[in-house]
Amino acid sequence: MSLIDPSAAARERAARKRGPLPLLVTGALLIGFGGFAGYGWSDFTAGGFEAAPEVLSMVAIPLGMTGSIISFIAWSAMSLRRERFNVGLGLGLILLGFGSVFLWTASSAEAARSDTSVLWIVGSAALAVSALLILLSVLGAVRRAGRGRLEEEIMRNGRETVAAVSDQGYVRFRESANILTTVTFTFHDAESRQRWVRRSMLISENAPVLNGQKTRLWYDPMEPGNEKKIVVEMARSSKVFSRAPGTQA
Repeated sequence: MSLIDPSAAARERAARKRGPLPLLVTGALLIGFGGFAGYGWSDFTAGGFEAAPEVLSMVAIPLGMTGSIISFIAWSAMSLRRERFNVGLGLGLILLGFGSVFLWTASSAEAARSDTSVLWIVGSAALAVSALLILLSVLGAVRRAGRGRLEEEIMRNGRETVAAVSDQGYVRFRESANILTTVTFTFHDAESRQRWVRRSMLISENAPVLNGQKTRLWYDPMEPGNEKKIVVEMARSSKVFSRAPGTQA
C-alpha cells in the first residue's frame, strides 16, 4: 500500500519533464531537415532533368523528408502533452528551412547565370506559407494566454459549484496510453437549473476520467450559460484546446 496517490505522482513527474529544451531541439531539427530536403530538391531543380543530380542531392531528399516527418511526429506529440497542438508551427518551421535553402540556391544559381525563376517562386511561396503558419500559431498562443487570464478571473470572482462527468467520451484505452476526446460535464446553477458543458481533454491511462466523477466548476452567475465564462477544474488541468466545444442549458 502506498501513502502517495500514484496518479498524482505520475502527473507531477510528467509536469517536471515538460521543459522547453525538447521543443527547442525538435524545432531546430524541423528547420534543419526541412533545409536539407530543400537543398536536395533545389539542386535537382536548378540542374534540370538533363543534368545528373549530385550524390549529396540524391541523399538529401529522402533523408531530409524522412527526418522532417519523424521530427514533426515528435513535435506534435510533445506539443500535445504540453496542452498545445501547434501543428501549424511545426509545418511552418519545416517550410522555413525548405524555403530559405531554395532562395539561397536561387541566388547562387543566379550568380552562375542559370535560370532561377522556378527556384525563386518555390522558395518565396514556401516562406510565405511558413510566415502565415507561424503568425497563426503566435496568434493562437496569445489567444490561449487571454483565455487563461479569463479563467483565473472567473475562478477568483465567479461562483463555485460541483460538476459531474455525464459522458466520459471514450469506452476504453487501446494501443495508446492517451486518448484525445470530448468530455461532457453537468452542473446546477444558482437557480437549480441543470446545465451541460463539453470540454476537449487529453486523458491519460494513469488518470482516467469516469462517468459520475466529481470536479469543481466555476461560472459567471450573471451569465451561467456563457461557455467562455465556465471553468472546469478537471478539464483545465488536462485541456488541449483553449476553446470549449460548447454548452447546453
